[in-house]
Amino acid sequence: MKQEDLLIFYSDGIIETMDDKDEPFGFERFEQLIVRDAHLPPTELKQSILGELNEFARGTPQGDDIALIIIKVK
Repeated sequence: MKQEDLLIFYSDGIIETMDDKDEPFGFERFEQLIVRDAHLPPTELKQSILGELNEFARGTPQGDDIALIIIKVK
């Protein structure tokens, strides 16, 4: 691994988070979010991802667990 590389472990609850129209968050949206915010420290990247999930879900109950581990090479 190289400096600034990210290793992200996540549960399917992230990509399967549903909005109020029954649309899943999906892997592509998750990937785009990671690429957009990869420059952030791991704690801030985690907060960004969880914030986007909450905004996307718009109060829709979470149907699965969410696990997220972010490791960034220094």
